[in-house]
Amino acid sequence: MVLASACRPHHGSKKYEKEFNVERAKRQIHGIPEDAVRFNPLNEATPTWVQAENAKEPVTPRWQSKVLEIRDGILLQETDDFASGKKYIFSGNELLAEELFVRYSYAAEREGKNPWWCYVTSGPNQGERTIAEARRILEDWAVGYPQ
Repeated sequence: MVLASACRPHHGSKKYEKEFNVERAKRQIHGIPEDAVRFNPLNEATPTWVQAENAKEPVTPRWQSKVLEIRDGILLQETDDFASGKKYIFSGNELLAEELFVRYSYAAEREGKNPWWCYVTSGPNQGERTIAEARRILEDWAVGYPQ
């Protein structure tokens, strides 16, 4: 057992779990909810948390998941996925969920650049949004987000 863990690269994902929510709050990043569960416990480079009931199709507005990207023990970015609970028709007849992705780049923050990237999938209105627009969308969906 010790040999196996010594051979497996450690990316430092443990220090960026729920306890890191204090740092997220300082940056107005959505934290990992207390009831969220680790989806891929063996993946240290891109740990993912989901709501416990995420196996079901979302029918109400909510936070769905958070994916971290960690390299050499350094958190590069994290992306939250929110769902409105609605569907829209895409490309003729494909029915897709209306979602909003909010990414915070710690790498961009360290370089003094805008760390936010937001993208909404909502039919004809899909595309990139500012963090202020993303917060308004989440407010319209009745999903809380740090201000």
